[in-house]
Amino acid sequence: MKRDARIDALRSLAIILIMLAHVMPKGFFFQLRTFDVPLMAFLIGASYVKSKQKDSVLSYIWKRFKRLIVPAWIFLSIYFIIITVECLLLRKEFLYTKEILLKSYTLESGIGYVWIIRVFFLVSILLPALYLLSKKSETNLKTAIYFSAMLLIQFILCKISNNLLGDPGEHFRNYIANPFGYSILAFIGMKVSEQNVQKNNKLSVIILTIFIVVGISARFGHLQTFKYPPAPYFLAYGTIMSMSLYNFLSRETNKRLLSKISFLEWISKHSLELYYWHILVLVTINLMAPKAEFLVKFVALAIGTFSLTIIQIYIQPNLLSGKFSFKSKSVIIEKNTHIRNKTF
Repeated sequence: MKRDARIDALRSLAIILIMLAHVMPKGFFFQLRTFDVPLMAFLIGASYVKSKQKDSVLSYIWKRFKRLIVPAWIFLSIYFIIITVECLLLRKEFLYTKEILLKSYTLESGIGYVWIIRVFFLVSILLPALYLLSKKSETNLKTAIYFSAMLLIQFILCKISNNLLGDPGEHFRNYIANPFGYSILAFIGMKVSEQNVQKNNKLSVIILTIFIVVGISARFGHLQTFKYPPAPYFLAYGTIMSMSLYNFLSRETNKRLLSKISFLEWISKHSLELYYWHILVLVTINLMAPKAEFLVKFVALAIGTFSLTIIQIYIQPNLLSGKFSFKSKSVIIEKNTHIRNKTF
């Protein structure tokens, strides 16, 4: 299947913004960029439609498990080994307790960066059902009604999550509130990828209106404070920003321009590897230069992340790609017979 340059460009933007967020930029820009994770969820839905999945539900879930969960476990094992060596060389105490190690492999709180993998895996489980729902929303009005209903459900889930304390609250947030919230973005991503620009522009006006209404109820507070779990205000902002960017890139002149920028395709194809390696580089920077300015950190983070990703792809291209299958207790590398838009 031919790649979609818009999806490649937006996934590249999202991964860069996520990296930028983790060096903590100050002021208005930190508020503006909070659509990064919602954009990734939006693209999961769009990619699902573009790939025209023909697998059974169980087969699709197994592929997502291999694509997301197994590489996360592989990376974490490498990560903890390297961090152990760094702490020994720098004569610093090991950063993590046994509990943190365990919760990292369950993709819960842990080291603090791998929660997104768990969320997107759970969202992927919901994709077949979301696709059926998208097929039933033939008009923008129906889509808006479904979108509003899902936001209302998420509002209730957030209330429940915030009132649950301890482990029950954490589990409810991790396995219900978070994945359901981001699945709303995936649903809209499906609809937008199937519609023409004119229809999407009209839908954007409706979504913008919903965002304003939700924003007023939230008093247009700081978006980051509405992220854990993702509240309707945060999700509506992520939706309108994702839609606006997708609509902008859907113009023919922009699509032709994007098709000429091959580097964006490379970033998109290796977005998962880039995300993993940025964790190691970021923690290393914070160990060695915790007081460095955010711009210095970001440049170092970008250089280190891209360098490690290029090296890893050159040495072992399938290490974190999830392109393997288990047969007769051996690992067999699957050949790429088609070029696809990967869902992060």
